[in-house]
Amino acid sequence: MELRTLGDHLRKVRLDRGLSQPDVAVILKTSPDMVINWELNRNHPTAKFAKTIIDFMGHFPFSFDDCFIGKQVYYARLITGKTQKQLAKIIGCDASNLRHIELSNRRPQKEMKSRLEDYLRAALSDFANRMMSL
Repeated sequence: MELRTLGDHLRKVRLDRGLSQPDVAVILKTSPDMVINWELNRNHPTAKFAKTIIDFMGHFPFSFDDCFIGKQVYYARLITGKTQKQLAKIIGCDASNLRHIELSNRRPQKEMKSRLEDYLRAALSDFANRMMSL
């Protein structure tokens, strides 16, 4: 099976560690039903839980290479646990604009691109530090 989603990766890590879904639910401070739904891709984890899942896995399962800035921003939000609204406030834009950038429906203007790149660098640096401390 190809691992394409965060739920797919969560399931693989859980099985590799010999954990049950209820075990993972306790670790992630959620319900077993939520873990099941993520693993079956019935729904996607919220930003807060995405960060927790990534920390639990001990790695980020997707590559920032060869993807547009919108996808990179989405990935950075996952590793930092920020919602679109929270990130929009941080970088000084409208959440709707950020959504369109993430979906690659809109290219960021020069100033916005610079702020997004700064956020990406900070997010990746923070993530690397978190992973080193595990």
